[in-house]
Amino acid sequence: FPNLPGLWINTLYTWVIVINNIFKHIARKPFATNNFFCRPEHCGVIHCELIHVCYFVAFSSINFCCKKPKLVKKELLALLKKLKKSGKKIAGYGASAKGNTLLQYSGIGPQLIDYIVDTTPSKQGKYTPGTHIPVYEPGYLEKDTPDYILILAWNYADMIIKKEAALKNRGVKFIVPIPKVKII
Repeated sequence: FPNLPGLWINTLYTWVIVINNIFKHIARKPFATNNFFCRPEHCGVIHCELIHVCYFVAFSSINFCCKKPKLVKKELLALLKKLKKSGKKIAGYGASAKGNTLLQYSGIGPQLIDYIVDTTPSKQGKYTPGTHIPVYEPGYLEKDTPDYILILAWNYADMIIKKEAALKNRGVKFIVPIPKVKII
């Protein structure tokens, strides 16, 4: 298990989604909700258990393959709490699915992140699922400039930092959480 390639994980996750969609169409009801758990009225049903097993295998494997997710969670929470305690304003950048997964896994909500900006118009004016952090358009950063920006779409960190160079020049710092928590 420890040497499984990331591609295998992505393939397994894709199959979990496919299996879930098949069962959703057969029963006309989703068997997994956005937080990856079955609805209570479906628990114990054999295909529901299959999805639980698939998710368990997928996320157990991720624990083997990722570099210390618990350490990232611990370091990120400690950093955000320290910054908030010292009165700093923190915004998020990118209301991506992976970013929301990180927020929910780490227990990060509006008590630590003041708001999130995203370029997707359909996400603006809404709240993040589960954590209920407001999402605005990127221009909001000029109106309510934070001290730190947590990049939730870390695979685009370089591009985001270049795009927001004016903020960086004004002293705003960027937090990149993955693969290791760092401040730029």
